[in-house]
Amino acid sequence: MEGAVSPKAVRVDPKGLSTFDSIWRRAKVLFWLKNYIIVTQRFQLVRAVFLARAMGHDAIGYAAGELHGTPAARRMRLREYAARVKALWDIVLLKAGLASGWSGSKQKDGKTER
Repeated sequence: MEGAVSPKAVRVDPKGLSTFDSIWRRAKVLFWLKNYIIVTQRFQLVRAVFLARAMGHDAIGYAAGELHGTPAARRMRLREYAARVKALWDIVLLKAGLASGWSGSKQKDGKTER
């Protein structure tokens, strides 16, 4: 299939605790990525690409399909407003060097993720 993405090029983050965690710890530390495409729901995509670019990554986004009009969709959209404020705060702390807890590559059990 022409233009298809090789399965070898796809990285899934099943342990992502947050968008910041997925981009900082997983993309940068675990997968060693600097150039990538983020695939997620449209409401989250702007924030994810913002975080990646603020960290110096060359990232673009692709919006995955999502359900509209459901109670869960409305809750997620409301949650996104708070998440965008948190994303700004995360970047401020990161740029100030105060997010040192995010710079390591250890899991909760103390094992190295590499």
